[in-house]
Amino acid sequence: MNAKSLLAQAGLCLLSMVGNAREELPEKKNVLFIMSDDFNYWLHSIGYYPQVKTPNLDKLASEGVLFTNAYCSSPVSNPSRNALWSGLRPSTTGIDNNAGGYVRDRAGFEDIVTMNQYFLQNGYWVYGAGKLYHPSSMNDNPYIDKDNWSERYKGGTGSKGGKFLKWKNPGWSSMSYSVNEESMNEENCSDYEMVNEVAQYIKDYAKSAHKDQPFFIGCGVFRPHLPWNVPMDFWNMYKTEDLKIPESCLDKVYADIPWLKTSSAHRGVLDAGKWKEAIHAYISLMTMTDSNIGILLDALASTPYKDNTIICFMGDHGWHLGEKEQWGKATLYDEANHTSLIIYDPSAQGNGKVCRKVVSLQDLYPTLVEQCGLPAKADIEGNSLHALLQEPESKDWNKPVVSTYSGSNYIKTNEWRYVRSKGGDRDMLFDMVKDPSECNNLINDRKYAGVIKKLNAELDSILAIGTRLREEKLKGEKPQIPGKALTVKLGDKELKGTINRTCVKSKVVKRERLLLDLLSSDPYCTLIIYDESGKEMLKKTVPGEQDMELELPSGMGDGNYYLFVKEHDGSSVEKFVVKGKNKKKKNNNYYPINNLL
Repeated sequence: MNAKSLLAQAGLCLLSMVGNAREELPEKKNVLFIMSDDFNYWLHSIGYYPQVKTPNLDKLASEGVLFTNAYCSSPVSNPSRNALWSGLRPSTTGIDNNAGGYVRDRAGFEDIVTMNQYFLQNGYWVYGAGKLYHPSSMNDNPYIDKDNWSERYKGGTGSKGGKFLKWKNPGWSSMSYSVNEESMNEENCSDYEMVNEVAQYIKDYAKSAHKDQPFFIGCGVFRPHLPWNVPMDFWNMYKTEDLKIPESCLDKVYADIPWLKTSSAHRGVLDAGKWKEAIHAYISLMTMTDSNIGILLDALASTPYKDNTIICFMGDHGWHLGEKEQWGKATLYDEANHTSLIIYDPSAQGNGKVCRKVVSLQDLYPTLVEQCGLPAKADIEGNSLHALLQEPESKDWNKPVVSTYSGSNYIKTNEWRYVRSKGGDRDMLFDMVKDPSECNNLINDRKYAGVIKKLNAELDSILAIGTRLREEKLKGEKPQIPGKALTVKLGDKELKGTINRTCVKSKVVKRERLLLDLLSSDPYCTLIIYDESGKEMLKKTVPGEQDMELELPSGMGDGNYYLFVKEHDGSSVEKFVVKGKNKKKKNNNYYPINNLL
């Protein structure tokens, strides 16, 4: 696989109207729906970071409508994706962080009709691959709405690391990258293996048993999600020393934002002198993702469906790369919420234009329903973008975007962004025309009291729609099963907790590391490990949402241990076993078994 040749392919006219005579097309439009995990708004076409190379998506943007001000419904994957597929805002379902669970497990929402399900009900053949819901693949996990797809690709996603340029951020252990000595291939890049499978599926569709049905094909590419494991050919397309730190990061003074502190992740980057190299890793994966998406677009362009298929590309939320001295998502700032969005509809009059109006990923469900001519749905939220697909520069469009994260709600218009934080201690107002980098918080400036009052009213009006929808659905409420409360007796101590989630990935640990997937609703949580006598073996405060390897202290021998995850509203507890800790390492460190508690 040669990255340069892949980029050269971007010169192909993916959506050309010129070609051989076509087979008869279905009456309804098809949909190719492409998602990329942690793909922020650094898309080359948007222009924020012009050094990034995304030629295939730039080509798609030039043929369709590029939305330069697209925002997620919540700045982490689980609530963003639940909102998109369910059509219901995080503020409506209560799923407003990665610990929020799955929408069908929420009282009143067990029988919602998801977007994929609605297309299935309306005669579409609905195929899913990759990370579309929060699980990283479309295997048999119940949280991918598994009963509402016609067919699924159940393979994996991501890319493998290598021995070159390996680095782990000491301030944020989940932030790591490495360069694979090989070029991209199906063995070292599951994203590449997946898109080739989906591409072949698209090419073969006209010969399939369901060729007379319109299709909805969803494909979720995992990169550039962490860890940033990059094949050598894509890494070599950039030189670290030539990359620039974004201007929005430099020499900024943040007025009236006293809680904005340098994150431990940013301190780790600065202390190691890794800022440009970390950007290098991230944008290399953006280019790899662009190359893989190009395979899908080329496959569609070779079929009789190319002129009757809506193509939608989106990142699921934003991502800081040093802006406001932060790395990652999960913040209330613009960078964590701003993402990329392109829609190509062959019948849209606005194709080839740029839309600078604020829009939301929440708008995609009603948009695709309208563009495909399906019956309108009254019980979902968001605005159809039909008018903007016809006239992207419409002066009449002034519909705000509303997002929610861990109890904080915020609204963005074409002029303002207002954050009404949980507890009110981190409220923010920014003039996005004069201050797009959000340096000057105007929340305490009396001159803007009228603006705040108006934005509060707009925010309340939009949230009230969700409240009414929730109340309507709760009329047929089914009982929820709460986390099981328990008291753990360890020696002379009685410790209370609940079993309400699983963060320990492997219950039997061999040697020195405990592999965790933390999904706390708190920005930080405290991890405490006790042995069976009640002795505290480890206590550590860590960011609440991350994959991490927790190094076990040397004093922990073989035996049973209990991990408590302490948050503001209580603790959850899990039991794990350390086995063979002092023996010579063999193969893997982790040996899973279930139901120890």
